[in-house]
Amino acid sequence: MPTSRAGEVYPGESVDPAIAHGKPAITATRIPVAVILHQIAGGQSIESVCASYDLTAEQVRAAVGYGASLVTGDEVYVISPN
Repeated sequence: MPTSRAGEVYPGESVDPAIAHGKPAITATRIPVAVILHQIAGGQSIESVCASYDLTAEQVRAAVGYGASLVTGDEVYVISPN
């Protein structure tokens, strides 16, 4: 959810209402975390994502870590039985 305040939400990940519509982005860039997560989920390697977005492996891993932190401890609801 976009925010109206700027600040760090996870090491290496920040929100700023003036960047990426207030959604989490890699700190000091305009690259939304969601873009990186979609690239990794789509099968891109960390090295490929780094080259495509001029990021370090540490920045990409931080984005993945932030994504993982969002689902840790969440309740899971089955929407369709097996």
